[in-house]
Amino acid sequence: MKRIMFRQLGIAALFATALLLSSCAGNKRQYATSLQYIDAATVEAIKLPEVPEKGSALFESDFKTLHDEQESRTEGDCLAAEKDAKYDFPEMFPAMKEFYEKLPEANRKFIDSVGDETYLAVKIAKRKYDRARPYETDTTLEPCITKPKKGSRAYPSGHATYSRVYALMLTELMPKRRSEFVTRAEMIGRSRIVGGVHHPTDIEAGRRLGNALFAKYMENKLFRANMRDLHQYLPK
Repeated sequence: MKRIMFRQLGIAALFATALLLSSCAGNKRQYATSLQYIDAATVEAIKLPEVPEKGSALFESDFKTLHDEQESRTEGDCLAAEKDAKYDFPEMFPAMKEFYEKLPEANRKFIDSVGDETYLAVKIAKRKYDRARPYETDTTLEPCITKPKKGSRAYPSGHATYSRVYALMLTELMPKRRSEFVTRAEMIGRSRIVGGVHHPTDIEAGRRLGNALFAKYMENKLFRANMRDLHQYLPK
C-alpha cells in the first residue's frame, strides 16, 4: 500500500515539475495544470517494446543508422532538423497554422491541452524506460542541432509522439488529408535521427505511444466533444 502511495506521489511530482519547466522555458503560452483526457495509471499501463539491449541487432542497427546519417547529412539537412525541433501545433504543422490562429481562444486551448497531456505522458514513459541519448552512449556521435537539456532521456521520442497525436487528430477531422499529416509527422521523427538526438527505435516507440494515446483520448467524452466543435472551423 505504501509503495503504491509513493508511486502515485512520484507521478504527481513529475507532472508538477514538467509543467513548471515548460512554463519557464520561454514558451509564449500558458500550459495546462491538470490532466483532462487520460490519467497517469493509464499512461503507465501502455506497453512499448523494451529498449534494445547493448550488442543486440536492433542496438547495432540504431547506431549504424546514426553514423550513416552523420556522415551523409548536409548543412541544409541540419537546418531543417533544427526547424523541426519546435513542438507546438502550429510549428509542427505549418500548413495548419492559419487554421489554428483563426480559431476562438477556447478551441486553441483545446489543441494546446492535448499537447500538454501528451508532453506529460512522454515524461512518464521516458522515466520508465530511462534510455540515454545516443551521443551519450557513443561519444563519436555529434548532434548537429540543439541538444536536449542534460538528463533528458531518449525513449520514446517526444517529438515523434506529439507529431503522431496531432497527425491523428487532424486525420480524424480531415480524413482525405491523412497522407499529408502522417507524412509530416514522419518527417519530424526522421529529423530527430538526422539531428543526432534520437535512435531510430526511439522514433518508432514515439509513433506507437502516439497511437495509443490518441486511442485513449478518443475514449474521453470531453475530448470527443471538443473535436466535434472544431469541425465548424475547418478550412473549406
